[in-house]
Amino acid sequence: MLTEMIYDLAAQMGVRLTKISFVEGEQLGCQDVSLLKIYVNDHVVSALIYRADIDGIAHHVNRDRLEVRLRSALSRLQLLLAP
Repeated sequence: MLTEMIYDLAAQMGVRLTKISFVEGEQLGCQDVSLLKIYVNDHVVSALIYRADIDGIAHHVNRDRLEVRLRSALSRLQLLLAP
């Protein structure tokens, strides 16, 4: 569901993503946060995504905080892509 949300937001913002990857928080030494990486060709931005926000997507709870984080990351990616 999170991946679909990211692709939908990117499409709304006019960004064509090439890849999305996640690094689980346990690998980073943190239980409640994951690292999200969003790619367009050789450009990449990262965002920290909280487990509670990911869980909230399935229950349609607290989507706003997650959407703000995702839009912020996508905006940074747009800046990297600007001529």
